[in-house]
Amino acid sequence: MGPPGVLGVLALLLVLQLAACQKPTKFKYTVGESYRYKYSASTASTVLGVTRKSTNLTLECDVIVHVITPCEHAITIENVQLNTVAEDQGSTVDRNIESDSFSSPLESYHLRGIVSTLQNSMDRIDLDYSDVERDVTGDCPVSYAVEGTDGAALVISKKRDLNACVGRFAHTSHIQGVGYSIKSPVQNIPVVASTSTCRQKVLTNRLTSVICEERHLLKPFSNDESGAVTITSQNLTLVPEDTANAGVSESKSASHTREKSLADAKALVEELCENDSEVRVESTTKFSQLIDDLRGMTHAEIRALHQHSPSICRHGQQLIEDALPVVSTAGSLNLMTDLIVDGKVTDRVANTWLLALNFIPSVDQEMLRIASGLLEVRNPAVATRARLAAGAVLYQYCRQHEKCDRDSVALETMEQLVRPLGADCRANSEEEERKVLLTLRAAGNAGLSPPSVVDTLNECFMSRDNPARIKVAAIEAFRRFSCTVRRDFMRAVFRDMAEDSEVRIAAYLGLMRCPSHQEVGLVRAALEREQVNQVGSFVWTHLMNLQETASPYQLEVQGLLADLHLQNKFSIDTRKYSRNFEISGFNSEYHVGASLDSNLVYSSKSYIPRSLNSNLTLQMFGESVNLLEVGARVEGMERLVESVFAPGGGLHNAAPEPLFRSRRDATQREKLEKIKADFDAAGRMGDPQAFFHMKVKQRNMVKQSREINPCLLLSGSCAFSSRNLFRLI
Repeated sequence: MGPPGVLGVLALLLVLQLAACQKPTKFKYTVGESYRYKYSASTASTVLGVTRKSTNLTLECDVIVHVITPCEHAITIENVQLNTVAEDQGSTVDRNIESDSFSSPLESYHLRGIVSTLQNSMDRIDLDYSDVERDVTGDCPVSYAVEGTDGAALVISKKRDLNACVGRFAHTSHIQGVGYSIKSPVQNIPVVASTSTCRQKVLTNRLTSVICEERHLLKPFSNDESGAVTITSQNLTLVPEDTANAGVSESKSASHTREKSLADAKALVEELCENDSEVRVESTTKFSQLIDDLRGMTHAEIRALHQHSPSICRHGQQLIEDALPVVSTAGSLNLMTDLIVDGKVTDRVANTWLLALNFIPSVDQEMLRIASGLLEVRNPAVATRARLAAGAVLYQYCRQHEKCDRDSVALETMEQLVRPLGADCRANSEEEERKVLLTLRAAGNAGLSPPSVVDTLNECFMSRDNPARIKVAAIEAFRRFSCTVRRDFMRAVFRDMAEDSEVRIAAYLGLMRCPSHQEVGLVRAALEREQVNQVGSFVWTHLMNLQETASPYQLEVQGLLADLHLQNKFSIDTRKYSRNFEISGFNSEYHVGASLDSNLVYSSKSYIPRSLNSNLTLQMFGESVNLLEVGARVEGMERLVESVFAPGGGLHNAAPEPLFRSRRDATQREKLEKIKADFDAAGRMGDPQAFFHMKVKQRNMVKQSREINPCLLLSGSCAFSSRNLFRLI
């Protein structure tokens, strides 16, 4: 028996699809047919109780519902028209807004607002129902009530309190956070009271009519129902059945592209150039139009416009370069990458573009492939941000694609990103070490954890030959990895009392990113046996702060620590020992809060704090946004501090002369020479170095390292040797 033919394969796929939809459906649409609805939506903004003026925007179109299987439908949109209406004391001005400009892009999208009007999650349409429903506005409490009949049609009312929706702005905001759940009647911005009501009519188990109204009232300066209000109305009506072919036609690309000609974009640049001597209100509108035009152009068209723009006016090319990072399409990203790699733009422009890539809202596979080209940048002034930006783009791609860990382009990009680490992050020169540290930061930005990368990072922080700064950076690279990634080696480092306390504290924080009963039990057992005060004081203060924090994001951790009672057997003197600081507040009425978390970490090898970082996190309406983190790490500063505060130092206060000074003067030089030989801090601690970093939304934005010249920090004149030793003159 030969292999099945094409029809056999299609039949098999259809059977599998139908088998996946065994649950009876309350609506009875015929498989293989299409149903046409007339759709209209209007938005009116006014100030009730003050004026009769209003501004209306109306959209009309045809919505075709294609029934693929009883559980799988698809929609297409046709004949889109957009109108604006201004009403002033009874007079009406109706204007059609270049329908051709809007119909093409709108027909390319399956508008989620239309899908929401068709949505009905009732188990049975003849019984009232309440639940949490997910639609375009997020996860919202919804109540359905059967009102009765209208002729032969069953009438159902649907009500939602939009202020109680969770994740309402998660898919539209450039600021991405981590969701948390807390019982509160307010889950969204409390300054706007938003409600939604719908009236659905069902006839012969089909939706024949849907009328919805959303009302958004600005609460400040409002009085009951009077005040600034925006009312959105939707009307969906079934027309006689469309017996056309039910096959779903191939839709246009759902990317942000629009069919705009190169000539239109050039005309906009020319208009903007005419007003380059002053800033006008219409200039912002035209610049926004230019961005929209660029979104609809290919890489070749944008490149041609960029090359031609200097001939339009002297600021023409700057206008294009200012718009490119906001366009966020494959074409614009391709041009920016080419110009950066080829060195065709200044370092300032390149770094501005790379900074903007950290906030790109949506990434597809083509854009990820283009962004991987940033790893080829060789310009030292740009390479740092280029590598960090590539990691951030990869992370954004993986946020939006669940199977990222099996995506060949993502895995190839990650492999290329971590290639400078080698097998165990070993560096033979200062330049190699800087590149390793930068790569570890970029890997932390990316957050993709294939087994090969995890193994390499484990080798990096387990190797006895690597300095503490590399070990800490390798552990911190796990910060965005899934909690399913095994952290056995990290546990071993945390329990190893022979390891530097700075590395052990980093391992502890890495483990507590994924808290569980197992991890809490491990930490508790380790803390009871702990003999190193540096580690014990930090862990104890961190656990106590977690138990007392007001941050709703830590509620799960607080539950794990509820039965944890630890006796403080460690000194927590900030002048000598590591510790965690936390300040937080949360207003449950308005569902907003903030927390400031800081870590002061000492090394076992130094009496000077090795690192200090502070993290500011905002909690707003179900989203915890890691807004900003700044930190600094210093090494080899002991010699500098000793010289500043030692006798003869710039900050030393000489004591009154003792009675037997002459006797002590005879041996002073010999004692100083002996101390210098026995306690050579410069040789013991290495060269003075400082590392600074800043993270915005948990993406490394700035990573700088500097060798410190102590002479710059002292008063008077100073000589600085090649080994960073110095003497006061």
